[in-house]
Amino acid sequence: MIVYAKDLHLVVGLKLSPNTTFGCVRRNARKWFAARGWDWSAFVRDGRDIEDFRATNDAFALALVAAVEKAEAERGR
Repeated sequence: MIVYAKDLHLVVGLKLSPNTTFGCVRRNARKWFAARGWDWSAFVRDGRDIEDFRATNDAFALALVAAVEKAEAERGR
């Protein structure tokens, strides 16, 4: 399964401040990617395998994984 930049909206407000916006999540995600040496531009263009996020064992990544998996399950995939 691939996680795409558009999926970041799934974590807005999820275990974050109720005032968290998509722009805030996106800005912080860019920093999060940079801290791991991941290519943000490639992610925006092509997405990234969900297992890469899971392997970080990071709270943000795991919340994103859970949200993406839930959304896919709701779509019947």
